Amino acid sequence: MKRLTPTQIRQIYDQGPDAVVDLVTQLFDIIDRLESEVHALKARGAELERQVHRNSHNSSQPPSADGLKKPPPKSQRRPSGRLRGGQPVVLCQVHGHVKFAAMSNTWNAFHPLG
Repeated sequence: MKRLTPTQIRQIYDQGPDAVVDLVTQLFDIIDRLESEVHALKARGAELERQVHRNSHNSSQPPSADGLKKPPPKSQRRPSGRLRGGQPVVLCQVHGHVKFAAMSNTWNAFHPLG
């Protein structure tokens, strides 16, 4: 049904109570049909949402059905509190040759690396 203008509504009103009752009945029929369509679309949307969120962890699907959306594995390692990286390395020049040495915090000395 197309939207009625105020003039058309007045014309229906001028036709008498039966015309107004018919119009209101048609409008309620349209409302009932639209409500049932909305209910069906909400149910369909809920079903599609359920299907999208289904994976091998919450259904009987095999893990290969997860595809590329599988979350990355979580590391079992815990941080130790130590700084990352190796021992600090310093350059030493001995007899005109550059040599590398590691600085040890425990010995307070340089240990030649080669």
